[in-house]
Amino acid sequence: MTGKDKALRRLIPALLLAVLLLCACSYSLKEEAGPGETLPSAGEERKAPEEAQQKAAQEAPAGGEGEAMRPFRIILGTDLHFISPSLTDKGPLFTRLVTYADGKATLYIDEITDAFVAEVIRQAPDLLILGGDLSFNGAAKSHEDMARKLLLVKEAGIPVLVIPGNHDISYGGAASFSGETYSLVPSPDGEAFRRIYQSLGYDQAEDFDPVSGSYTYRAGEDLLILMLDTNSACRNALPEESFSWLRDVLDKAERRGAKVIAVSHQNLYIHNQYFYQGVVIDNADRIRSLYEEGGVLLNLSGHMHMQHMMDREKVPDIATASLAVYPHHYGLITVYDGSLVYETKDLDVSAWAREAGRTEPDLLDFDNYSRNFFTLTMYRQGLARIKDLEGLTDLQKTVMARAVARVSAACFAGEPYDLKRLREAADLWKGISETGYSAYLESMAEDLAKDHRYLRIRTK
Repeated sequence: MTGKDKALRRLIPALLLAVLLLCACSYSLKEEAGPGETLPSAGEERKAPEEAQQKAAQEAPAGGEGEAMRPFRIILGTDLHFISPSLTDKGPLFTRLVTYADGKATLYIDEITDAFVAEVIRQAPDLLILGGDLSFNGAAKSHEDMARKLLLVKEAGIPVLVIPGNHDISYGGAASFSGETYSLVPSPDGEAFRRIYQSLGYDQAEDFDPVSGSYTYRAGEDLLILMLDTNSACRNALPEESFSWLRDVLDKAERRGAKVIAVSHQNLYIHNQYFYQGVVIDNADRIRSLYEEGGVLLNLSGHMHMQHMMDREKVPDIATASLAVYPHHYGLITVYDGSLVYETKDLDVSAWAREAGRTEPDLLDFDNYSRNFFTLTMYRQGLARIKDLEGLTDLQKTVMARAVARVSAACFAGEPYDLKRLREAADLWKGISETGYSAYLESMAEDLAKDHRYLRIRTK
């Protein structure tokens, strides 16, 4: 085996880290769809996102009389995993990597990013926040191109704040792709990351921590945004030296009477007992303690690629789903005088494509393309675990794989789903617990009982 082959073996697991964390799935990159294989109707029961948005409109304060402050609107996007078009020809190697990965629609990530930028400019919020994993594999060129796109938002008069995720800094898998080959490319360290994005948050920082790279942004006299960097100086942790800085920032906000919204890439709590290693900030308990003492309203995170809320905690943690994954959620946070509303919106890539004059069928019907891509990916992963097992019929294997696709589609979108509809499949999975999927399905039962796309918090 050549040195380059060995490097590729190290590269592929890094690129596919997210799915290994989320689903504990193992699959072969060489696996191909069978003849006539089609999406097993995994997304057909999906509830329209407008239901949650209508609920938000009904419950949110109307403004006017009794409202002391103008509502402050924030758009949050996480886990775009953008790769510069100059780094891939979308050839066979790259296509296999993203097709048999974790369901991100990476073949169209440049278009998704442009559609998101256009949507933010159209909506004209008071602030745009990017919560980490801006890049696919940490390539400096991807960051440079992403920064240029985000500058369009800033030039439209909308401040932009960014922090890095675990895929963004000093990433060993940073590479460009051509045909069946790849080449390693530079990945920035924390300092270089901040230079690239200097005018996208860092130059507007009220307080900056040179140790961790964390900073604060004063969104108003009584609203502070805390951008917590748990990736620049440490892997998935806040450095010990940064806790005094964090305490001072929260004390200052409390003395001023300012509300605080915190943002981190990794999560503040264990959102699901099935997967949490590397997902929750390593010293999250200490951070939570300071947040509780400092009266932080909520924490906004990502990393899991799953839409999920821990809203019964003193400081709620909302994990917004990956913008690259169907249904391409982003978060809209509206801060009123007396309450805060979080709701998800679905990015309409097809509308952007039509306005941009694009003619590719997948883009013009992107909702259908992306839904099929994600659920077929999950279906394949489920099927890969059982396809060689004896004692199961082909029909039973199909039913079981469909269940994995349906549960994954609902969980990643943050939508309720009745697991009783999958009783047959769940019983079959229980009979082969060694695959891990029995525990996976069971762990989702509580999550699927609620809608994770909307939350209102009283702030007075």
